Amino acid sequence: MLSFRFPIIVRRLSVQLLGPCLVLVWLLAPAAGAQGSDDVEGPLASLTSDRAAERWRAERWLATNLTPAHLPDLARAALAGGSEVQGRLIRALSADGRHMGLCVLLLTDPRKEIKELGQRALEELLTVWSASAMDESLKEGTWPPGLDAGRSGYLLEPARGGLHSATDRLGRWGQGPLPLILDPSLDPGVAGDLSPQDTRTPSRRIPITGPIEGTWVQGLRATMDNYAVSGSVLGWRGAEEVSAAGTQPFLLIHKKRRPSATAADHVLGWCRGVLRPHDVAWNVASARALGALGWPAALGWLEERWLGGDDSAVEGLLAAARGRRFAPSLLDGGRLSRLVRGVGEDLDHKQPTTRRYLEDLARTLAELPLAARHKALLTAALLEEPHAMGPASRWVRLVIWEGQRPSGQAVRARCREWLGESKSAPMQWQALRTLGALGSTVSELPPSVSISRSLEWADQQGTLDLYVRDLIAVRAEPRSSGKAFQGTLAHRLAFLRWCVGLSDHERGAEAFAGLLAELGPTELALRCKAWHGSGLAGGLEVLVKGSAPTSVLGPGQELSPDRIRFSLHSGLADPGERAAAWKRWEDFNQGQAKPGRAELEDLATLVADAPPRGGRAMAALLKAAEIAAPEDVGAATLVAGRVLVWAGWAPEAERLRQEIHRSVARSGADLTGILYTTDWPRGAAPRLRLLWGRDRHLEIQAP
Repeated sequence: MLSFRFPIIVRRLSVQLLGPCLVLVWLLAPAAGAQGSDDVEGPLASLTSDRAAERWRAERWLATNLTPAHLPDLARAALAGGSEVQGRLIRALSADGRHMGLCVLLLTDPRKEIKELGQRALEELLTVWSASAMDESLKEGTWPPGLDAGRSGYLLEPARGGLHSATDRLGRWGQGPLPLILDPSLDPGVAGDLSPQDTRTPSRRIPITGPIEGTWVQGLRATMDNYAVSGSVLGWRGAEEVSAAGTQPFLLIHKKRRPSATAADHVLGWCRGVLRPHDVAWNVASARALGALGWPAALGWLEERWLGGDDSAVEGLLAAARGRRFAPSLLDGGRLSRLVRGVGEDLDHKQPTTRRYLEDLARTLAELPLAARHKALLTAALLEEPHAMGPASRWVRLVIWEGQRPSGQAVRARCREWLGESKSAPMQWQALRTLGALGSTVSELPPSVSISRSLEWADQQGTLDLYVRDLIAVRAEPRSSGKAFQGTLAHRLAFLRWCVGLSDHERGAEAFAGLLAELGPTELALRCKAWHGSGLAGGLEVLVKGSAPTSVLGPGQELSPDRIRFSLHSGLADPGERAAAWKRWEDFNQGQAKPGRAELEDLATLVADAPPRGGRAMAALLKAAEIAAPEDVGAATLVAGRVLVWAGWAPEAERLRQEIHRSVARSGADLTGILYTTDWPRGAAPRLRLLWGRDRHLEIQAP
């Protein structure tokens, strides 16, 4: 009891002896504190002292020294004490996030008084982190005005991968303003595979099969409608674009017509779920929800449970890390090594829950900001026992190496070895991705890689452009004459991109000439515009202007009209060529001839040029709309709209569309079927990419 009573003795000493006694306190305090840190009975008893200072000191001591081992003594004191004792215990427990484990134990106690003590302590602890934790949620399906402010930035396929997968992609890639959390009751480990065709809640809506282009809110609403679920915003304060300071709002996706509740109600429910006995699926789902919330105290508790042997808790730590909140133990190379060694042959990757765990593990570890020493430990563990690994284990290692990018030739050699041994297109692609990230090259693809099969699979996934990008990254050369690319139009365009990326002008010129004759300059330029930002513009320009029918350009030689039009529509034309295009239009216009589609489309490519040419081209297009064929005007307006939107002038594009529509309507024609369709540009170049292609998916079976 010395550690607890010693301050009282000092307080009773005379002022003259205070200095020497303080020295004595300084000498004895460490030993006394160590001796009494586990002796909780004295401080608990002092909570009922008649001296206010002593009660306060007891509370402070408890706030610093309480551990889960003190649960029985704490429960007895709470039952025996009055409201003041319980209030001091609540303040002591909520003073430090390290007490969260003890608070949850109190919360799950069968005795009502103890349960209420744990609940109030957790609520206080949560309120310190988020001041709005006790606020009622907004009405189901109601969004703060600030959430709707956003731009179209992605393509989301809600039906692909299930509700949890679509929610995860939207949360990580959609750049939303608050975390998305899936209620444990909708987790696939608990509810099964909740698909649009087999929802647990009746709905008359037709499931969405195509991708959704839109803002974060639009993608979220469409996803919830597709699965007949709903969502509620919790913890949001104010009507601004961000919630009030000191709040930590989140959006919970849950079953429809759920009773209103506070954020604290849900969080406490997840805490109980982590400890629910004999229900591993619910434990995992609750840990994921807590991890996605990002509450530091919850992460510390989950980390403590993981280190204590609770494997379900690591799922919550992985979810938190995907939100860029890292538990210290998850950045330790030794612990990560033990974690990845558990990914062995005994894991059945065909089980949906196992597949999801492996994907989460691989993606998360690939993005961890590891120090060099810990990265080396993890790399060494991943290189162990290569021949005893199954396909799933290899896939996990490839994804981690792609993100961590370790140095050394051993990893590169292992990737090349697995590329040659695998006959699965998805596994081969992942090996190529990893080699490209490591800066390695594969000049000649191994015989096991079937380009035609891989192209077909990548095309089915909507990731053909990404697959070709990774072939270029490793400098893989096409075999023979590229017969695998002579099938569909998409394959031939992919072959052209491959040749441009490798500076293979001979085969590229042949492919370009064939596609130009087949598609025409306008359509081919639109397809190639999707390469914008990929670093291929220079190579494409050399291919277009250096492989002209007149060979290398010289004095007096010109490109063919189709190649000139391709340069204008693809943005490859230089200032001189654009000035020449405007001169051609002025010369044509002086002849008083009725402009055709080719002349109008070339004119439309100049509307975003610098003044005065851009404004004059816009006025000329509006004037030509009065005399030209309506369908030709509509096609040219689409071209002008793309040019303006890609230049960042979407409002000007919208005004042009409306003016052209009104002008043509006065003549009795209707361009609604051309100008007001999905062909009208809605985003910047290049075209938006499916979020599915940004992720790494465990698909190791050969197609």
